[in-house]
Amino acid sequence: MKSKIFWDLPGFNICLKSRYADLYALEADIGNNVGSSNFSALDTLDWLLTDKATGEISFLMLTVPSTIKVSPNGSEIDTDTLENLALSSCLERFIHDVAMQDEAIYTVGDDTLTVTSDASSISHTTQVSDDLYLLLDQASQYRGFLLKGATTHIPGHFIPSNSEAFGARLLDMLRLCTHEAYDSMSDLSQEQLRNIENLESACRAAKSADSRLEQIIAFTQQLKVTFYDLET
Repeated sequence: MKSKIFWDLPGFNICLKSRYADLYALEADIGNNVGSSNFSALDTLDWLLTDKATGEISFLMLTVPSTIKVSPNGSEIDTDTLENLALSSCLERFIHDVAMQDEAIYTVGDDTLTVTSDASSISHTTQVSDDLYLLLDQASQYRGFLLKGATTHIPGHFIPSNSEAFGARLLDMLRLCTHEAYDSMSDLSQEQLRNIENLESACRAAKSADSRLEQIIAFTQQLKVTFYDLET
């Protein structure tokens, strides 16, 4: 079954396939929806809206922090040991307060992306769709999310994709997603620019084998424009 959840690598978000083509279309129809939104882009809330008529999720877009830690082992949050609540039983408790989270960890061992500011507070999960779980505390308040099979939700994934080649390039990308790397780019480090350009070249050379590499290419292009003022 085709995934409804997408990990937008260069956009640093997780989104649910929606009937809305863009935020302008959503804003035009906002009266028919209820929940958390951030049209100003200045708020600390993420996007989780439901249709007032049906109660179904109509729009979801959750921020992935631009700094992402990498762990070789499994996720520190084991969803199998947590109580899984039906979404319909708990959504009303947190839908107006879906706050952006500060920390992201990608675990290579089980291909999981975990985004939460406080892993120790997690008591429950609730499954949204596919492999996406919202993380809740004891009071069923939103505390982040977890995406299983994370790389299979990156646009361009197909079977068989060249997962070995893509996995190597993804780790190269995540080495650039650290405070230290961003600081060096802000200082116009030429060594870091070479790393970016080498990553882009490697992705271009292999993209015919795995089109997810296009997402990493878009990321490298963003870095060159944002930090080095280089046209792509």
